[in-house]
Amino acid sequence: MNTRRFLPSPSMGVALLALAIALGGTAYAANKIGSNQIKKNAITSAKIKKKAVTSAKISPKAVTTAKIAKQGVTTGKIAPDAVNSSKISDYGTIGNGTAIQATDGPNVDAARDAAPPTRLYENGPLTIYAKCFRDTVADELRGEMYVSTTQDFSIMEGDDDLSGGPLATDYLNAGTPEVDRQLDTQSVTGAGTSYLETEGMMAAPDGPAVSMVTGIGVKNGPVLANGPYGPGNACIFQGGAFG
Repeated sequence: MNTRRFLPSPSMGVALLALAIALGGTAYAANKIGSNQIKKNAITSAKIKKKAVTSAKISPKAVTTAKIAKQGVTTGKIAPDAVNSSKISDYGTIGNGTAIQATDGPNVDAARDAAPPTRLYENGPLTIYAKCFRDTVADELRGEMYVSTTQDFSIMEGDDDLSGGPLATDYLNAGTPEVDRQLDTQSVTGAGTSYLETEGMMAAPDGPAVSMVTGIGVKNGPVLANGPYGPGNACIFQGGAFG
């Protein structure tokens, strides 16, 4: 019996060997080629199929701020409703920089009592409000911010510090006198202006803890230009709160 006629020809043998290598090479590549075997910059964005890299294929914390190009994440690349309040820190503005006309009085206490409060910011039981008033005898104009609370044993740090302690009066309470819970104050005597910023904090037992940057501008009497204060004696209140 001649068995040579059952053997493949040399060309067929080469073809079968190439097929075996190709099939085996695919399995080898799937199991043996890791990130260390890929040349740097070999896989470019043009070689990645559209939508091939999904969130499920990205390791947790793999995409850090250092790996995101400056201005790489634009509004067009953020899915609708992807950034909600649970994913950003709370932030609010304190006032809007609108000028408030001063209320006159024969002295500081009388002018303060007569001035209407202007609410600037509110978070839970905590509220920031302001007054703008002028002592007509001393020709002194004052802008003042205050913190109020509906929850006793709150705390605050500002022009007045109520950080807690062994006494009830060491805390910011619903009944704390207004002059003892000043957050920020600014004044000017005679014709002129003053415009400064400061920092503060406040917290309630069952409510938010808030840090703040506040600014007050005051203008008394005639000056070179009214600017953002507008005509007359006025105060500007502004700032930001975050927690």
